[in-house]
Amino acid sequence: MHFVANFLEHYLSANHQTLRRMLDSSGTNEAEAIEWAKKQPLIHAHFSREPIGLIKRAAQDKDTKVIIPLRDPLLSLVTWRHRNPNAIEPTPFIVKGWADLLSIDEQIKPLYVPVDITKMRDARRQLLMTICMKAGVKPQLPMIEDWALRWPAPTGQGDYQLKCWYKEGNVQKLNEALGQDFKDLKKIRGLKRFLNKRGYRNLIW
Repeated sequence: MHFVANFLEHYLSANHQTLRRMLDSSGTNEAEAIEWAKKQPLIHAHFSREPIGLIKRAAQDKDTKVIIPLRDPLLSLVTWRHRNPNAIEPTPFIVKGWADLLSIDEQIKPLYVPVDITKMRDARRQLLMTICMKAGVKPQLPMIEDWALRWPAPTGQGDYQLKCWYKEGNVQKLNEALGQDFKDLKKIRGLKRFLNKRGYRNLIW
């Protein structure tokens, strides 16, 4: 999921990581973070963790470019639950992040990068070129080719039970394992339509 950030770091300073550190710091004033973000050429946003309000306000500046990686939100729940097996459900920051994104999509007009459904190398190459254009940097073709070839898996390495159920399309098992998170995800109005427009046409939930 972090491949967009890693890819861009070869071209840009780590502005998005600095922003993340600022937001994670208890001593950071959000207004100061917004003013800092407006001065940067790019916000790379994993929107479920970064405050939507910050992204929205920073994006109002015409020089700020927003790039948001996407994946099936059910897959986000699957991987998070696997990494945090003892977490108390629900996981509101993931589900709420999607709902909040829908509320500001038309206002911020980001570049969305669907990392889990871009399968063909030509499509990956074109998407990486688009990222460069959005970020305002000149593409380096050898690097584009390298990333299009090795494209990191959006689910992490190895297999595990939740991941297998996801691959099998076993909605019943996922529903039982994810509980309220799964139910809350299905309740978000307009989310499937939003994802369908961006290439997600085989959602199992």
